[in-house]
Amino acid sequence: RATFPAIALAWNFADEKFFKWKPMNYGKLRLSWGKNGNRDIGKYEALANMTTGAGKYPYITSTGQIIELSQLYADRMANHGLKWETTTSWNVGLDFGFLNNRINGSLEYYYMPTTDLIMSQSLPSVSGYTRVTANLGEVVNKGFELSLNTVNITNRNFEWSSTFSLSRNRNEIKHLYYEYENVLDGEGNIVSVKEKDDISNQWFIGKPIGVIWDYNVVGIWQEDEREEAAKYGLIPGDAKIKDNYNPDARKYTNEDKEFLGQTAPKF
Repeated sequence: RATFPAIALAWNFADEKFFKWKPMNYGKLRLSWGKNGNRDIGKYEALANMTTGAGKYPYITSTGQIIELSQLYADRMANHGLKWETTTSWNVGLDFGFLNNRINGSLEYYYMPTTDLIMSQSLPSVSGYTRVTANLGEVVNKGFELSLNTVNITNRNFEWSSTFSLSRNRNEIKHLYYEYENVLDGEGNIVSVKEKDDISNQWFIGKPIGVIWDYNVVGIWQEDEREEAAKYGLIPGDAKIKDNYNPDARKYTNEDKEFLGQTAPKF
């Protein structure tokens, strides 16, 4: 269980005596703050799980008798510290109506930091597991939403109304595991410290969750580039990737990858 408080205030300023602008018949300002939780991860994710293997294995006793044994092993790592994911939300809104609500709508701005995100974290194979469900760092979502409704024509036989909406959301990874590494200059001197990225999950501090980090394909190797392509183990017709890090090495590594965009639309 967990507790998530919230509070909201609103002011209908169009009802005040000092408000004299007749075209605007409705106007309300809203401000809210609250916390919400998420633990939608299924049952028993914080606990280890025992399962049987698909095959059986022969075992020969000291007397030469062959016995088939089934396997039983833990296929999920326990995490007894797993807790609720918490999102704190600040929201400022304006509801409006003009010409007796022939034109009406709302404008919202929100700022939503989420901490202790429930994520599937990759593990090194030496651990005996591939993933574990864990609480990770902090992600911030912020943006605005605009909704506009209009009644264009209305009479006894015909009515025409329109609805327009526009939204923009940005998310940014603020923290992951709070593990830090040194930043070196060209001479190997420590110039600063930064939090480590999680390259295996493609999570990067300061970038969106859905960032696209990949090789930059700049074209196709042509026939007259056969000799150069062969240095990379490729032939004409293969994808030609931009070599950013060390072109003389004639190989592609993670250092050659670029941030090419994100999976979420801008608007």
